[in-house]
Amino acid sequence: MDSHGQSQSYKAGETKGRTQEKTEHAMDAVKDKASQAKDKASETAQAARGHAQQTKDSTAQKTSDTAQAAKERAGEAKDSTGSYLQEKTGAAKEKASDAAQYAKETTQAGAQKTGVLSVWLVPVMIPQLIGIRIR
Repeated sequence: MDSHGQSQSYKAGETKGRTQEKTEHAMDAVKDKASQAKDKASETAQAARGHAQQTKDSTAQKTSDTAQAAKERAGEAKDSTGSYLQEKTGAAKEKASDAAQYAKETTQAGAQKTGVLSVWLVPVMIPQLIGIRIR
């Protein structure tokens, strides 16, 4: 080989070496960028998992609070209904007592006017006045 051929071969070898070095450098840069992207994706996924857990916990707490409030409202409604029924039952008892008293007084007044003791009417009239059937 002549010196010109050797020189070209030497230059080709140098060019090949520089090209390999640049290629390796570029590959390292690509690997670094890929690693950074992977790390960023991992961090984002971890943050999303944390946010999802917080949302789940928050939703569970709100559901529990809502259920508790509904339970309390149901208890209040029950108490209110019980009070209402007690009130109405007491009023009915009072009306029945008043009706019995009225029947007794009417029977006594009638007996005094006629001079006849009508004691047998009281047991018959009282249940009718308060709406009770006797068998």
